[in-house]
Amino acid sequence: MGSSTAIYFYLIIAIALWSVYWAWRSMRLYRLPFLKDYCLFILAFAGYGFLNFTGQVLAANIFSASSYDRSLLDLVVFTIAIPLLVLWLYFFLLFVTRMCRIHVAKKFKIGYWIVNAILILSNFRAFQILMETRDPSAAHSVLFWKVPLYIAVFCGACMIPFVYSKRIPSRYGKVFARVVSALYLMGFAGVVIVGDILQLPFYSDRFLYLAFLSVVYFTINIPPLIYMSFALKRRLNELSFPQETGDDPLEEFGSEFKLTKREREVMSLIVQGMSNEEIADALYIAVQTVKNNVSALYRKTGAKNRVQLGNILRNYEEGENW
Repeated sequence: MGSSTAIYFYLIIAIALWSVYWAWRSMRLYRLPFLKDYCLFILAFAGYGFLNFTGQVLAANIFSASSYDRSLLDLVVFTIAIPLLVLWLYFFLLFVTRMCRIHVAKKFKIGYWIVNAILILSNFRAFQILMETRDPSAAHSVLFWKVPLYIAVFCGACMIPFVYSKRIPSRYGKVFARVVSALYLMGFAGVVIVGDILQLPFYSDRFLYLAFLSVVYFTINIPPLIYMSFALKRRLNELSFPQETGDDPLEEFGSEFKLTKREREVMSLIVQGMSNEEIADALYIAVQTVKNNVSALYRKTGAKNRVQLGNILRNYEEGENW
């Protein structure tokens, strides 16, 4: 079993590192806001996979003769890993909503974490049942009923681009968001089919079953990453996703006039000709927040309107003394 374990770990590490590298590379290269959330999603996704699946594989390898000890370690691994499951679901939700230019309210974010904190704390009830009854099935029934709930959240997040993609102005941007979500839906369906529906001959060996299932889990990210890399490289300008500003004259301009980070972001979109509503959608903030930042820009720069604001920035870039 030692050689099989080594091959399994090498394969998992290779897939995970490749996924993290490409997500990080895309974030650095294309500077799209939603790619930050995607990179964090990939990191949390990999962390959950390592803790949950590899922990169970080790349990199957070490405690093959003791169902109680194996179940106890399974519960420990799942309880430790589930915060990372909640975390990658959270960043996946942010990734999808940012692609569709949906502003996620602060109340929703707080509610998400409160509900999941309660669910995570309730996991300790499973340990109490296992200690009292020494019945693994009873403990699992308390702990693993949450899995369908997380499945529903993931599938619901994947459906967002099919319902709200009208917020994306370009046709190809809509296609991009829908294809990425569809690839994740199909990948997740593959995990469900492999894990719960198919009954392959080697499934009788718990180690081989968990190792195979975890490899399938980690490969979920490969088709979306390949598609995203191709689409962003070939047709970035057609996606109509606002890019973050890097080191440019606007940074110096912001320092000169003591603009906040948000005011600089708003100004960069104003000079692109966006309305308050479009800026609110692009930055995922309320329209009133945009208006407050525009007023602050007028006050700090002395501009009376957007045309003057653009002229002031252009003059600054050209080095004119005004």
